[in-house]
Amino acid sequence: MVPLGRILITDPDPSQRSRLSHALRLEGFKTDSAPDGLHALQKLSDFVPDVLLTHHPLPDPHALELLRRGRVLRPSTQLVVMTRDGSIDDAVHAVRGGAVDYLVQPFARDRWVPALHAAVHRAHAHRRNHPGPRTPAGAFDGILTTHPAMRELLGLVRQIAPSRASVLLEGESGTGKDLFARAIHRASLRASQPFVHLSCAELTPTLLESEIFGHEKGAFTGALSRRDGRFKQADGGTLFLDEVSEIPLGTQVKLL
Repeated sequence: MVPLGRILITDPDPSQRSRLSHALRLEGFKTDSAPDGLHALQKLSDFVPDVLLTHHPLPDPHALELLRRGRVLRPSTQLVVMTRDGSIDDAVHAVRGGAVDYLVQPFARDRWVPALHAAVHRAHAHRRNHPGPRTPAGAFDGILTTHPAMRELLGLVRQIAPSRASVLLEGESGTGKDLFARAIHRASLRASQPFVHLSCAELTPTLLESEIFGHEKGAFTGALSRRDGRFKQADGGTLFLDEVSEIPLGTQVKLL
């Protein structure tokens, strides 16, 4: 049987996720689930839901931002928020976060079934009206490949992008490290913030430290004014240290 729609459930309670998944499958929906916003976003590379059905609040502090970012990656996906506290403030917060509906637990079947059907219908209508370009399986943010190893690498990029982890990109010159760094940035929660590139191999140790950390006026000959370092410039965004292995050991220690 063709599923009525695809629903990704996000709830920190594993028993609640299991009960919801079972109930939704009985209604004819296909489901997947995640414990928090970060794991939900990571699942979007393999599971394309019509509806993100998410508990509010979630344990991770940036959950709604993660889910909003998920809707950027999957624009047709509709956000439905569920909560055990039906306060007006929570409802307003959910709608401002992009939710199309707001469900209070425990659910009455005659409330949540029509709500999810309506959300799925909106998702299908969006895809019909905004079909967009077809994306090859081996594609991510303008990177196209048919090689199995590169496809595996793109899968890692999709997993890494939503996280706050530091990333080390290794490869010969000209293999696209800058391209991958920018792709990770654009798929991350930091996408609206600066992407700052610094080529470490082109600068002397003194100038490199000045570029990374900034300097005050008069700190060295030629320092005519105060200047913010690249760390400061990239605050909230991404700092890409190209050829980081060329940084002197003394400066590397200061990066830790």
